[in-house]
Amino acid sequence: MSGFSDLPLHDGVLQRIEYDWQKRSIRLDISAFIEPGEPAVPHNLTFMGVQSLVCPQKDPWGPSMYINKPRSAPGHFVLEMQSGDEIVVEAAGFEFTRAAS
Repeated sequence: MSGFSDLPLHDGVLQRIEYDWQKRSIRLDISAFIEPGEPAVPHNLTFMGVQSLVCPQKDPWGPSMYINKPRSAPGHFVLEMQSGDEIVVEAAGFEFTRAAS
């Protein structure tokens, strides 16, 4: 994976968003389909150096907890949800790691 837009997040399940105001970090708990044909695996998508979070839940395409696709520009990260909502994070960077068991 070379960048945010390449993360294997399509059809992943967004389970939780946690914003640590003091640390300026956001952690998303996601069940992601890393290997084709295999079950989803719990992962954490963590943003560091956060400056902004926009997180609507208006469901313009209907309710869904599934991710459609990620995209990004420098310092600007977007998760398009299958509900049609877009979660937008302005941050210095991110890391995508397997969640601890």
